[in-house]
Order: sequence, then structure tokens, then C-alpha cells
Amino acid sequence: MQEAFSYLSFAAERGSAIAQFRLGAIHSQRSSRFYDPEESIRWFKAAAENGHRQAQLSYAIALLSGMNVKKNMALAVEMLERSAEQGYAVAEYNLGVLFLHGDGVEQREEEAVRWLTAAAQGGSVEGWFLLGMCYELGRGTECDGEKAFECYERSADGGWSSALIALGSCYEFGKGVMRSEAEAFRLYEEAADVNVRAIAQLARCYQDGVGVEKNLTKAVELNMIAADADVKANVNLGIAYQYGIGVPRSDEEAFLWFERAAEQGDADGMMNVALCYSSGRGVKEDAAKCVMQSLVTDT
Repeated sequence: MQEAFSYLSFAAERGSAIAQFRLGAIHSQRSSRFYDPEESIRWFKAAAENGHRQAQLSYAIALLSGMNVKKNMALAVEMLERSAEQGYAVAEYNLGVLFLHGDGVEQREEEAVRWLTAAAQGGSVEGWFLLGMCYELGRGTECDGEKAFECYERSADGGWSSALIALGSCYEFGKGVMRSEAEAFRLYEEAADVNVRAIAQLARCYQDGVGVEKNLTKAVELNMIAADADVKANVNLGIAYQYGIGVPRSDEEAFLWFERAAEQGDADGMMNVALCYSSGRGVKEDAAKCVMQSLVTDT
């Protein structure tokens, strides 16, 4: 191992971009006896400046996070662009995300769609998924339900579980495809095997009888499972306890679930907490706290 490391160091010192990148990767691994974060950044930077597209991505990620190097958004974007221009789908996807959300850069949704399209066509399942969202919501492009559906299909075919949930929604509401509640339920069920957020969708199906026979007890059980991962499951449980839907009615238990949702910044949770304080349901009536929750909800 030591001899191989010495040869790699020798090649890196003499300007081999591949050796520089591999040396950076070795120094970045906590399990390696050569672990050295500062050396890792040094070699990633050298390889990036030498045109190595994976190193450009690795260096950009460090610059974005400020991990073992001073944060530098402008240089991070430059490195991502240099990597993306070499057709590296992971860099293309990350550029798309930055421009879509305006994270440290000017928000440019059309530019985001351009990079997400490139990433998707380069094989990024995440790229297909986010591109589908852009078509569904009309961000950076015209709304197109059929194109959104196609993108979600490509993403799901690549194993992206969130795309299965999106496909389920398309079938449930007839977005870009003929409506089929049975197919929606099947997709939510498939996604739930690997994605806990799909469990909340299944719970809603059982609660409302979407593609399956209504079963309120089952809906509560599934929301309990999903509550730690999906804030809406907390709101659903609050409603269930408040009105005795599938569980014994309990205003106190309802308030606790609404409060959990509110603490995670959910607007529905905040609104319900405000209503509880206003009416004294499940908690001591408190007009001041009611107003505070209402103000937070309105912002």
C-alpha cells in the first residue's frame, strides 16, 4: 500500500491529473491511514485546475460547503461549469439545482432547465425527476403535463423512488396521463417499500378510499410510521385525533401532533396550533400565543 501510494504521489507531483484526483480521494477517506482533509483539497484543486472533471466537481462541493476550504460561491460555480462543459452529468445536475433555487447565485430557471436537461440526457435519474417537476410546475419552461409524466417515468425506470410518488400523483389527478386511482395506489405502495415519504401518501389513500377500500385505522397506522419523515403525516394525525378518525378522539393528542408539525415550519401545523390556542382545544386558551402562531403563518 505504501509503495503504491508513493508511486501515486510521484505521478501527482509531476502533473498527472488522474493521480492528483486519486490522491485527493485517498486523503478524503476517513477510513484511510492517509486521511488528511487539507491535503485532499490541495490535490482536488490541482486536478481541477488540470481539467479533471470529477476533481472539478469535488472541489466545487468543498467550495460550496466551506468544508476544509474557505467558501467561494463564484469559484464553485466556475468549477461546476467547467466540469459540466465536459459532459459530466453529476455536475450538470448540481448546476441545474443551483440555478433553479438561486442558492448563492442569481436564480435563472431557464438556465436550470438547460442544465437539468443535459444531466437527464446524460443518465441522471435525479435530473429526470427535477426536470419533470419543472415541466409540471412551469419553472423555466412552459407547463407540460405529458412531458412531466415522461420525465418522471424515465427517473422511476432508473430507480428513483421519489419519481414513483410523482407518477402516482400524475395517475391520481390525471396529470399528463389518463386518471387511474388504482394505478396511483399501486405506485405509492411500490415507492413505500424504499421511501418513507410514500407511506404518508398510502395513508391518505386509505383515509379517502383512493384506489383502495377506505380503512381509517390503517391510515392512522401508516401516518404513525411516516411521521418522523413527513411533516404532513403529523398534521394528518392531529386531524385524526381531533375528530376521532380511526382513533379515539383526543384534543390533547391532536394538539401535540399539530405542534410537532408547527415546530418543523409547516403552515397547516401552525394554523392548527393557533386555532387550538384560540379555542382552548387540547391546550390552555392563550390569545397571545394564538396571535404569535398566526403571525408566523402569515409571513
